[in-house]
Amino acid sequence: MRPIHSPIRAAARTLTQRTALVAAATVFATLFATLLAALPARAQSSAPSPAAFVIPDSVSAPDVVRAFAAQLGSRAPMSDKDFVREWFDRSAYTFESAESLARRMASARSSTGGVTVQRVEQRGAQPWLLVQAHRTGHERWIPLYLENRKLQGWDVRIDPFAAVGRPPELPARPVPADSVVPVVQHWLNWWAQHDLWSGTVAIAHRDSIVFTRGIGQAVRASTGSERAAEADTRYHLGSANKMLTAVRILQLVQEGRLRLSDTVQRILPAYPRPDVGSRITVRQLLTHTAGLGGLFELPAFNVKKRYKSHGELLQVLKTRDLLFEPGTRYRYANEGYLVLGAIIEQLTGESYEQSISNHILRVADMQGWCDCAARFDVAQRADGYSWREDTDPLAVGSVVDNRWFIGSQGLSLGGYYATAHDMLKFARAMQRGRLLSDSLRALMWTAEPLAKPAAYGLGVGLKTYEGRAAWGHGGGGGRSGIGVEFGAMQDGSWSLAVRGNRDLDDARQVFTPLMRFLARQEPAGTAVVARD
Repeated sequence: MRPIHSPIRAAARTLTQRTALVAAATVFATLFATLLAALPARAQSSAPSPAAFVIPDSVSAPDVVRAFAAQLGSRAPMSDKDFVREWFDRSAYTFESAESLARRMASARSSTGGVTVQRVEQRGAQPWLLVQAHRTGHERWIPLYLENRKLQGWDVRIDPFAAVGRPPELPARPVPADSVVPVVQHWLNWWAQHDLWSGTVAIAHRDSIVFTRGIGQAVRASTGSERAAEADTRYHLGSANKMLTAVRILQLVQEGRLRLSDTVQRILPAYPRPDVGSRITVRQLLTHTAGLGGLFELPAFNVKKRYKSHGELLQVLKTRDLLFEPGTRYRYANEGYLVLGAIIEQLTGESYEQSISNHILRVADMQGWCDCAARFDVAQRADGYSWREDTDPLAVGSVVDNRWFIGSQGLSLGGYYATAHDMLKFARAMQRGRLLSDSLRALMWTAEPLAKPAAYGLGVGLKTYEGRAAWGHGGGGGRSGIGVEFGAMQDGSWSLAVRGNRDLDDARQVFTPLMRFLARQEPAGTAVVARD
């Protein structure tokens, strides 16, 4: 017999089914709405508002940091020209023109698709931003340089050890004399294995060159006939050439043809700005306290032009006003060393190159030094490699050769080429007193009081490694394909030349640990075995 269902039970069953359907529909609708709500948020998370990151209380000028981050985002709040006008201090234009600054901001945004700020830190006087490129995912550190609570400039730093870890530590204590070279050789094997740097390392102990090694490529296959880095490879010196300019000036002082207190106007009557030249002394030019600027940002300067003399090139300074009263501040200035080159020509009647060759190169036997910036056929000349600063400011693309960057000639402020051995020979000639008297050499190694936090003498940098005083000079910079460092202990025991064709930071990662290691060794005693 078929069961008889009560109307109440049937109604209850129907209501229960409808309730379940409604509940299921409600859950589905809620999930769907949640999903829809999440989609804009997810899309937005790839390019969050710059206000989303945290700026610690310790960070200086947080308003500048926030504005800079917003401008590098995928949607800049204002034109780059307006941003430069509003947020850059006028002192920035002594290093780079306003137009160039605006173009670099635009290139940084277009090459990355915008950036997201991951973290902000205060390191010394600079805020540092860790950013991630939207298009490529690369992470880069950007230090911001400030003046008067505005931007004076910005740079990019890449952690070379992110993928492979840091290099091994060098011994923290002195090693036997016959172990110095093997220890250095073993340490450099790590660099060769990981291809984080290319160049030549040379070490001298007292009067003898005891070690030389080339790592990587001096010329890559992409720019010419592939060639390995070797002992006699010639590298762009960058600003390291300023040491030679300073020595030649001090030689003229030694000869009685010049005084450090002489004004520029007295020595160079044709200086294009008498009102400026009458207030600047030779000593201030040597110590970067003259109030001059960076040269390369001046509209009249053409890096690709070959000037007949430094005197001719002086005319680009017609528009240069003093950045500060001479003798009151320190600011690294290429223009000061351009003027020193013109002084050398004026007093000697020789070209700068002839004067350096006759009075320094021949004395020190520096046979590899050459003016070959635009001469790519010169034997053993290295090409430089980096990211183009104008089109790839955050270094997220591929490296290219630096022919677009380097000038057409060497100048008294930098740009010549030399080998690692040349610099060790220079150190030896200085130590033996063949270039300068002991008193003038000591004066050269005396720190300028205004040069803080940097320590700078007369044309040389001054540092202390493991408590031992050293002198030297680096050259190159970020995204230049030029990275060289040179240092020598003032006691004459050790000198080190690191010549590279990547950026300066890369060279310093090799140079600084080696200098500290050498400083830990005994300054005298058993001779180190020479190995080339």
